[in-house]
Amino acid sequence: MIKRPELVKIDPYLKPYAEALQKRHQRAVLRELEFTDGKRALSDVANGYLYYGLHRTEKGWVYRGWAPGADEIHLIGDFNGWNRESHPMKRIENGVWEIELP
Repeated sequence: MIKRPELVKIDPYLKPYAEALQKRHQRAVLRELEFTDGKRALSDVANGYLYYGLHRTEKGWVYRGWAPGADEIHLIGDFNGWNRESHPMKRIENGVWEIELP
Protein backbone atom coordinates (compact mmCIF):
# COMPACT_ATOMS: atom_id res chain seq x y z
CA MET A 1 0.00 0.00 0.00
CA ILE A 2 1.28 3.46 -0.88
CA LYS A 3 1.95 5.73 2.08
CA ARG A 4 -0.28 8.72 2.78
CA PRO A 5 0.65 11.62 0.51
CA GLU A 6 2.87 14.22 2.14
CA LEU A 7 0.11 16.77 1.62
CA VAL A 8 -1.83 15.42 4.60
CA LYS A 9 1.21 15.87 6.82
CA ILE A 10 1.60 19.46 5.68
CA ASP A 11 -2.10 20.40 5.94
CA PRO A 12 -3.82 18.89 9.00
CA TYR A 13 -7.24 20.02 7.70
CA LEU A 14 -6.97 17.26 5.10
CA LYS A 15 -6.69 14.53 7.73
CA PRO A 16 -10.38 13.52 7.43
CA TYR A 17 -9.77 12.96 3.71
CA ALA A 18 -6.52 11.06 4.10
CA GLU A 19 -7.95 7.71 3.00
CA ALA A 20 -9.59 9.16 -0.10
CA LEU A 21 -6.41 11.04 -0.97
CA GLN A 22 -4.36 7.88 -0.48
CA LYS A 23 -6.64 5.94 -2.84
CA ARG A 24 -6.47 8.70 -5.45
CA HIS A 25 -2.71 8.82 -5.15
CA GLN A 26 -2.49 5.05 -5.55
CA ARG A 27 -4.70 5.17 -8.67
CA ALA A 28 -2.50 7.93 -10.10
CA VAL A 29 0.66 5.90 -9.50
CA LEU A 30 -0.90 2.81 -11.12
CA ARG A 31 -2.10 4.85 -14.10
CA GLU A 32 1.39 6.30 -14.53
CA LEU A 33 2.79 2.75 -14.57
CA GLU A 34 0.28 1.84 -17.29
CA PHE A 35 1.53 4.71 -19.45
CA THR A 36 5.24 4.29 -18.77
CA ASP A 37 5.59 0.54 -18.19
CA GLY A 38 7.85 1.61 -15.34
CA LYS A 39 10.62 2.07 -17.92
CA ARG A 40 10.13 5.61 -19.20
CA ALA A 41 9.58 9.02 -17.68
CA LEU A 42 6.01 10.29 -17.77
CA SER A 43 7.29 13.42 -19.52
CA ASP A 44 8.57 11.23 -22.38
CA VAL A 45 5.09 9.79 -22.82
CA ALA A 46 3.44 13.22 -22.56
CA ASN A 47 5.81 14.63 -25.18
CA GLY A 48 5.13 11.83 -27.64
CA TYR A 49 3.42 14.28 -29.97
CA LEU A 50 6.86 15.73 -30.70
CA TYR A 51 7.90 12.39 -32.23
CA TYR A 52 4.68 10.73 -33.40
CA GLY A 53 2.34 12.09 -36.02
CA LEU A 54 3.08 14.19 -39.08
CA HIS A 55 6.08 16.53 -38.95
CA ARG A 56 7.80 18.85 -41.42
CA THR A 57 11.47 18.07 -42.07
CA GLU A 58 14.17 19.68 -44.21
CA LYS A 59 13.49 17.09 -46.93
CA GLY A 60 9.67 17.08 -46.75
CA TRP A 61 7.54 15.27 -44.21
CA VAL A 62 7.79 12.33 -41.85
CA TYR A 63 4.88 10.43 -40.34
CA ARG A 64 5.33 8.07 -37.39
CA GLY A 65 2.84 5.90 -35.58
CA TRP A 66 2.98 3.26 -32.87
CA ALA A 67 1.37 -0.05 -33.77
CA PRO A 68 3.27 -2.89 -32.09
CA GLY A 69 0.87 -5.59 -33.26
CA ALA A 70 0.80 -4.58 -36.92
CA ASP A 71 2.29 -6.72 -39.66
CA GLU A 72 2.27 -3.87 -42.16
CA ILE A 73 0.94 -0.33 -42.43
CA HIS A 74 0.24 1.85 -45.46
CA LEU A 75 -0.42 5.58 -45.41
CA ILE A 76 -3.49 6.42 -47.49
CA GLY A 77 -5.46 9.56 -48.25
CA ASP A 78 -6.47 12.04 -50.91
CA PHE A 79 -2.81 12.59 -51.78
CA ASN A 80 -2.55 9.06 -53.24
CA GLY A 81 -6.12 8.48 -54.36
CA TRP A 82 -6.77 6.26 -51.32
CA ASN A 83 -4.43 3.65 -52.77
CA ARG A 84 -3.83 1.11 -50.01
CA GLU A 85 -0.56 -0.15 -51.49
CA SER A 86 1.30 2.94 -52.73
CA HIS A 87 2.82 4.23 -49.47
CA PRO A 88 4.01 1.37 -47.24
CA MET A 89 5.47 2.39 -43.89
CA LYS A 90 8.59 0.74 -42.50
CA ARG A 91 8.87 -0.71 -39.01
CA ILE A 92 11.79 0.94 -37.23
CA GLU A 93 11.81 -0.25 -33.58
CA ASN A 94 9.60 -0.98 -30.57
CA GLY A 95 6.43 -1.09 -32.63
CA VAL A 96 7.11 2.28 -34.29
CA TRP A 97 6.32 2.66 -37.99
CA GLU A 98 7.58 5.49 -40.18
CA ILE A 99 7.30 6.90 -43.67
CA GLU A 100 9.17 9.85 -45.18
CA LEU A 101 7.45 11.89 -47.87
CA PRO A 102 8.89 14.55 -50.20
